[in-house]
Amino acid sequence: MAWKIDELIDDSDLVYERDLARDANQESIWLDYYNHKLAKHVNSPETKQTYRELVFVLERAVRQLPHSHQLWSRYYEVIGEPDETASQKQIQLFSRIYERATANSSELDAWLVYLQFLTEFCNYEVTLIRRTFDKALLAVNSKYHYHIWKQYVKFADSVGGPTAAAIYKRYSQYIDPEILAKKSLETNFPTSIEVQSLYDFIDKFKELGAQSEVRNIYEQLLASPEKYKSLGTPLKFLQEYIDFLSKREEEENFDIQEKSSLIESLILQAIQLDPENLGEIYKGFSRYLQTPNVSIDARYYFEKGLKNCLTVRDFEIIYRLYTNYQEEKLVQLRDDIKKYPTEDSYSIEFNFRIHCLETLIDNRPILLNDMSLRQDRNNLDAWFKRVDIYGENLNQILKVYVSAISSINPFQAHSASGIEANKLSKIWIDYASVYASREDYSTANLIYSKAVESQFRDLDELAELYIQWSEMLLQSNFDDADSRSLSVIEDVLLKKFDPDLDKHAKQSVQFRIHRSTKLWMFYLDLLESFIEDKDSTSEIEKVIKAYDKMIEMKIATARTIINYAQFLQSWKYFEKSFKVYESGLTYFKDSEVRYHIWKLYLPEILQRENIGIERIRDLFEMCLFGNENDVGIPAHLSKDLILQYFQFEKGKGFLMNSIRILKSGIQKLRKEWSEQNVSRNVRNNLAIDKFDLYKKVFETIGILQDTDETRNAYESAVQDDSLTLPQIIEVTNSFINFEKSLKQLDRVRALFKFVTRLSAPDAIIMKQVWEAWEQFEVEYGSEATFKDMLRFKRTVVEEYARNELLKNSLNPMGFVKSSTGPKVSSINASEESEPQKVNEEANPDQIEMDMDDL
Repeated sequence: MAWKIDELIDDSDLVYERDLARDANQESIWLDYYNHKLAKHVNSPETKQTYRELVFVLERAVRQLPHSHQLWSRYYEVIGEPDETASQKQIQLFSRIYERATANSSELDAWLVYLQFLTEFCNYEVTLIRRTFDKALLAVNSKYHYHIWKQYVKFADSVGGPTAAAIYKRYSQYIDPEILAKKSLETNFPTSIEVQSLYDFIDKFKELGAQSEVRNIYEQLLASPEKYKSLGTPLKFLQEYIDFLSKREEEENFDIQEKSSLIESLILQAIQLDPENLGEIYKGFSRYLQTPNVSIDARYYFEKGLKNCLTVRDFEIIYRLYTNYQEEKLVQLRDDIKKYPTEDSYSIEFNFRIHCLETLIDNRPILLNDMSLRQDRNNLDAWFKRVDIYGENLNQILKVYVSAISSINPFQAHSASGIEANKLSKIWIDYASVYASREDYSTANLIYSKAVESQFRDLDELAELYIQWSEMLLQSNFDDADSRSLSVIEDVLLKKFDPDLDKHAKQSVQFRIHRSTKLWMFYLDLLESFIEDKDSTSEIEKVIKAYDKMIEMKIATARTIINYAQFLQSWKYFEKSFKVYESGLTYFKDSEVRYHIWKLYLPEILQRENIGIERIRDLFEMCLFGNENDVGIPAHLSKDLILQYFQFEKGKGFLMNSIRILKSGIQKLRKEWSEQNVSRNVRNNLAIDKFDLYKKVFETIGILQDTDETRNAYESAVQDDSLTLPQIIEVTNSFINFEKSLKQLDRVRALFKFVTRLSAPDAIIMKQVWEAWEQFEVEYGSEATFKDMLRFKRTVVEEYARNELLKNSLNPMGFVKSSTGPKVSSINASEESEPQKVNEEANPDQIEMDMDDL
């Protein structure tokens, strides 16, 4: 039905028409005209007529002003939105209107309405929709593109295929590269995928089958690894790329040869990039080799991997993959031989592969050793292991020694497993021994001459080289073997070094070798081996000069001194040997060392019959009772020598002097026992030693049969607070027996009173004492004395009970403070009852007073 102009314009509209006639480009006139029409027919029931009039005004308006967003907005309000019931004709009408509205518009809303309409009602028009999205992106300001891409990627997911891949490719170019380079980021892009990084696009392109786009992204990652470092390392990109190429289907424009070349180049890049993780790289490579139509021979790459891996794990991975690869090739060739029996090339290759596999298996130990040396060429264990691998292959062993000597840094050489024997010097020695064992002593001599010029971390290594060199020369077939052997050592030990040498030279082992005690001791053994009898005075003098030189250089050890003295004694130079002992005593300040020297020196001098008594006494006095800071020894080491001195005096008939020595020894031990810094173990040993000396005193005094001396000795012992409770009880029992033998019964009772108060009566160790007292009273006492003993026992029991109650009341936790007054050690007392200390009423002085009153 045609629209009539007189039906669309009435008299009230003329004022707007006149204004438009004067200036039709005024948007406000058109809007006023539209509002006039809208208000005029607000209550009009003729809806269709109203629609026509409004469309009439707006159609003219947008034709006149096609860029007016407000006019097009009014137009959209009038025509409304299509719904599911809209006909194809209506859809085409809406499409034309939306297209006209956006043709010259940069307004986002207009484009969004059009794009929403197309994706909802014209989704079959894929090309039209894609081009419309592209136009929208060109027309709208870029800061609003997010809203367009939101619909665009949704459309891409709905259509899929190459179109979707193209859309996502463009979408990836739109997103800020900094966003794509980050591992995780909350973005304002709520699309059908969560945009986190390039990896999200990789997954999407894999899903869409856009293999070339995946390759492009990986190449982008590898081209700028620094830019995408938050996503991973270049090695990670390479490994993923190799895995992708190994698993994916072929593209029409990407042939097998091109793919193989690409993977090979990626493998080489990965190997060069991270040789420490070759195992993982080769896993991906192995997966590629298992794909169909792979024509490359991977032996080169596997062998390269075995020669470059740095860990046992990587070695085992690559070795296993390599052997599997070779076995699979053999299976394939065997099938080909069965299929083509007349084709010789398959049999030739099969035999070649068999040889390669056997060689690979045979060479596994040496290949693994190569890996160990790549890890650390200064690891001596690996070099000695390499020698063992080659077994009897002399040529290879010699090559190992040459390679080790030229490769190892002497200052970094070490045994990773801590094997003491594995030293750099041993490599030199073993190298020379190969020639020496075949009597090629000239070559062995040359090797040793070069070896001693090398540097070593430890002085003993260089010393060992000189020792082995000298011993080799002794066994050689040279006419002057002995002199050569001796000359090798003397040249270095007796050589005078220039004191003006630079600091670096003075730090070398060659500068310090003349101070090697190990080498000097070998030199002395060598010199002594040349002495045939006592007439070899020149050789003996040479040994003496060597020992004196060591002492002069202050490198002599205690063993050196002892060996020197014993050497002199063996050739009857006794006085010289004594002087050596004495020089050792002044040379060494350590008490243990002095003790061992005295222990050897004193018996030697006692054996000499021409030594005067006074000289021997002076030596013993110097050792035992002289100034310890001079040449004496401490008390805890002196018991054996005190007894030796005692035996000497006793053997000479000086009995009183021998007793004096024992008493002086006891005082020496008591003094050290009372010092603050003495350890418990030493203090215990001192108590034992002192008790042994006391027993020796009692035994010796008994020979004299001097009552006063014997009694004084016993009284001194029982009052010694360094003795243990069992020791005091034992001494008191002996004292009691002595007094009983003299019929001094009151003294015996006084001793029983003393000893029974040393600990609680119910202690196991005290029960025997009380029983002994009872037995004594039965044999020697009376009813009155027996009752006195019982009363005394009750007193002691009550006293200990009171003390126990007092302690418990003062200390409810049960801890007991040590008692005051004279102390008696109770180290070996019974565990059932802790022995108490002597209280003030039973102090040792009381014994003497009681006995003096008798």
